[in-house]
Amino acid sequence: MSGDRLFLLKPGFEDPEQPGRFFVCPHCNAIEGLLASFPGLATQIEVHRLPFARPRTAIVELLGDQHQSLPVLVLRRQPAGA
Repeated sequence: MSGDRLFLLKPGFEDPEQPGRFFVCPHCNAIEGLLASFPGLATQIEVHRLPFARPRTAIVELLGDQHQSLPVLVLRRQPAGA
């Protein structure tokens, strides 16, 4: 992993159990507002917007199948002694 990564749900997703209705994640939406207010933040971390559907492969590869809830910030591992 090259740097810190922020994973958000893409806004305007459709829940397969409620076809024809579109949603936003309120927690992800708050972070989207923060990123819009301070655009420099998005240059300091990698921001990934993932679809609602599971499995969320990018997260599973990093954190495992049990930790797919978003938003999530994955910090880069610092070398020992840094």
